[in-house]
Amino acid sequence: MKKISLFVIALVAFVFCSQAQKNYVKHNPTKRNIGYRMAIEPQFADVAVDFSEGIAGVFMKYGQGVTNIDTSGNPISPETYPNVRPFSNGLAAVEKDQKWGYINKEGKVVIPFEYVLANDFSDGLGLVNIDVFGDDQYYRRAYIDSKGRALGAQIKGVANNFSEGYAAIQGKDNTWTIINSKYVATSPRLLFDEIGEFHEGVARVKLGNNYGFIDTLGKVVIPIQPLAFGLRFYEGYCLVMIDGKYGYMDKFGKIVLPCKYTYAENFSCGRAVVSESTKRSEGSGAIVGGFGVIDHDGNYVVKPDKFEFIVGPFSDGFAIVGSDEGKVGYIDINGKVMIPMIYDQARPFHNGFGAVKVDGKWGFLQITDEVYREAYGY
Repeated sequence: MKKISLFVIALVAFVFCSQAQKNYVKHNPTKRNIGYRMAIEPQFADVAVDFSEGIAGVFMKYGQGVTNIDTSGNPISPETYPNVRPFSNGLAAVEKDQKWGYINKEGKVVIPFEYVLANDFSDGLGLVNIDVFGDDQYYRRAYIDSKGRALGAQIKGVANNFSEGYAAIQGKDNTWTIINSKYVATSPRLLFDEIGEFHEGVARVKLGNNYGFIDTLGKVVIPIQPLAFGLRFYEGYCLVMIDGKYGYMDKFGKIVLPCKYTYAENFSCGRAVVSESTKRSEGSGAIVGGFGVIDHDGNYVVKPDKFEFIVGPFSDGFAIVGSDEGKVGYIDINGKVMIPMIYDQARPFHNGFGAVKVDGKWGFLQITDEVYREAYGY
């Protein structure tokens, strides 16, 4: 029986790399084996955060806090934290004594621990929860810059992270406004129940039980309708569900790949992991069935059931695959096994590094192949 463990399913990472896909096709490195090495020997109890901007978060031992390490495996500082976020814009949100602040790549605290919650920086701004107020326990939020200075007024309600230079905030009257990174409104007040983060120029909106998409001016570009859409567009495709089956639509709202899949993931690197025959195992509850990989035209690049399981989306040009013996490795976008299935567990590649587990300990593989590194920009 084909099984995917819940642990492996949890490793899904959403990575956009269409330009990398074009470079990959240009260089076509699958005509030969790639170079890689165990850059950081297996020694960690677990991995908390994959590499981002040259820093990863690991547990040296179970029961200890998270240590941030560099690409040589060395701690950037002796400090450990119960919770950390990935580095973004040169900063990472970390928690200490139930308050959140930010550190830089040297491990120095640059924004004090004074927030109830802190999010990743994007477009030079970080969304923080300052405190809780009122009988309904609303969060008081603000956008801050890298110096900790607030941009605009505090927000007493819902606010989204900045993405592609825009964010949506909800006012006291429950209407939404889209703002740019200078805190200037780009839309009128909008009457939606929810607005998601912008991706590829559009954001998903919800009104009652109906969904659609708007642009950065607040204009509806895909009509509000009773269909279940994915959260975002990836490489011009968005997941859509009809009668319990998944398909893909384009930016015009046209279904370009029919709703025939029982399981489907977002496109990344020109590929998507799908299945037309998955179901839940009565015993373990695991998702089982014939997983394959399709291209933008819906053609199978990797036939169903070639591997015991496939975990996408593709990241840095790789997806995790498993063997009948319970070992895992990595394939490229054409389904070629580039890193053999000899590891106990694996996490997606990020910035050219992929975490793997060997004999109970985690280490990091690194892609050393120059052609591949050029193709994917790391």
